[in-house]
Amino acid sequence: LPPLSAFGLLLGAGQWLPAAKALATVVVNIAAINLAAQVVFRLKGIRPRRWESAAHATSHWLSLGASAALVALLALAVYAFGHGWLGIPW
Repeated sequence: LPPLSAFGLLLGAGQWLPAAKALATVVVNIAAINLAAQVVFRLKGIRPRRWESAAHATSHWLSLGASAALVALLALAVYAFGHGWLGIPW
């Protein structure tokens, strides 16, 4: 079952904690897809048609690093919740 569907079904059934876990999985998936797209665009040399300034041109690396950190943090949170490290019974 796709995580977003599971989220809706679990939320409708009143099972809040498993629904939150499914929603966290959806957020990690979206962040990972965004990071993968940024990496592919960078490797293929795809750039905007026009850069406004040199600062905007170099901010791509900052965005890539922030996206990678977000994916790692969210994946760690999902892993921690799944293994009961935070004391929340799933």
